[in-house]
Amino acid sequence: MPTGVISDIDVIGIDPRNGGDQWFFENRDKLPKTRTHETQRFGQHLVYRHMAGVRCSTNKIAPGVDLKGDGGFVIWWPQHGCRVLCEGPVADFPSWLARGEMGVTTAGLGAAAATGTAGITPIPSFSPEKAATLFESNYARRALANACFELRNCPQGSRNSKLNALAYKMGRLIVRGWIEWERVESYLLRCCEADGLLADDGERQCLATSKSGLGAGAMRPDIRAEWD
Repeated sequence: MPTGVISDIDVIGIDPRNGGDQWFFENRDKLPKTRTHETQRFGQHLVYRHMAGVRCSTNKIAPGVDLKGDGGFVIWWPQHGCRVLCEGPVADFPSWLARGEMGVTTAGLGAAAATGTAGITPIPSFSPEKAATLFESNYARRALANACFELRNCPQGSRNSKLNALAYKMGRLIVRGWIEWERVESYLLRCCEADGLLADDGERQCLATSKSGLGAGAMRPDIRAEWD
């Protein structure tokens, strides 16, 4: 599952194998009570609402304490049989961590990401747990080819909704690591140029629609996109 602005969650990972449990016990009274998952190796994932500017870090807060924010990816362990240690609700990200306490540096928490030259939010990056197989990569490439065919031949009046729907399907493959976000977005934009949507709505609107669909699809990595 992606973390950060796409999913509106940040996750603090506690790894007892590397000493993270010591930091947790020393600071648990300062940490807002929130939804908490047990991990496969008996660590903890503390799930918080995303705070603008929170990115990813490893051992920056303390040894054995990782942070997943913008550009990150975590396993949703309850789907794999692990316990929910605390049901929630999901609390706000700890403000004292955001202020830079406990060794959090700009490598882990920085200012909110700047927008691109066209005012578009930069492309998120994902870190799947394993590399795609040949079958998965081929499946994603074929899915992109089919999406491009549909978009290029979409009638006027439904092109924007078609772009969003196809981006949603591709987002579910991107978050698995089967295909790159940049490649999908580039191909979809070229199709918008071919079918006239780019000329009618402009590049900024086409990119916004594409990113909206891709981001929404990335929230559903458990469901495979299917094409006829």
